[in-house]
Amino acid sequence: MTEKNPIIPFTDNMYEHPFGERIKLLMRLEIIFKQAIGHQKARDQYETQMCLNALFALLNLTNRYELRLVMLKELERIHRMLLQIKTLDDVSESRFAETLDQLNHCKKILHGLNSKHIDRLRNIEFLNTIKLRNIHETGSYLFEIPELRYWLLQRPEHRSGQIKQWLEDFTPFKETTDFLLHLIRDNANAEEGVAKNGVYIKTMASKTNVCQLLRIKIDERHNVYPSISGDGYRFVIRFMHQKQVDIRAKQAVEDVHFSFETCGF
Repeated sequence: MTEKNPIIPFTDNMYEHPFGERIKLLMRLEIIFKQAIGHQKARDQYETQMCLNALFALLNLTNRYELRLVMLKELERIHRMLLQIKTLDDVSESRFAETLDQLNHCKKILHGLNSKHIDRLRNIEFLNTIKLRNIHETGSYLFEIPELRYWLLQRPEHRSGQIKQWLEDFTPFKETTDFLLHLIRDNANAEEGVAKNGVYIKTMASKTNVCQLLRIKIDERHNVYPSISGDGYRFVIRFMHQKQVDIRAKQAVEDVHFSFETCGF
């Protein structure tokens, strides 16, 4: 692992596009955890509902996927990659050691995860009642769930403490998600591009050089957004104009200047 320049910071005109289901899953988890933590104080009904929705999403993902197994497999894959590049001349020993320590920490907390605690959350009648209402189009109206209304009347710190306790069971997943995504984003090749007539085509240098995550930053003078197709080996970026949201977007006809990173590990 070589010493790299800092990754492109996420800004208003930064777009990210994942290639592959595993990276998509990690990015979904990242967003859900941000929503949960951002509304964890549960100061009002809105914050409480947003945090509960995030909790339900986490319960759904851990039930839908064998999340611990998926993450452990990804950590093992990265471990093998690290051992392969360890002997390269341009590898930073300190950075390598730090990454390996973080990886081993994630493996340890995932192996130590007690899935029974998460299963217990699935059996809490109060949460199941709210979750069931959320599935229906009507949503969670307070007059339909008096127990939720009663809970919302409690002090915010009471709700916040309860929510924090529920979310603690997912901490190993959050720490591993943060580690994996940071590693992928940090292992990036930066390039400048010009999309002729609004279109840019990129083919990766080799089949072993796969792009897991594409990050695009558009020159501020262009009023466009990227539409991306393809896969981690070859992808097409079409820059689109969307002057009004109720009118179909059109592909740009002018040349678009942008910078991008192909990230992967």
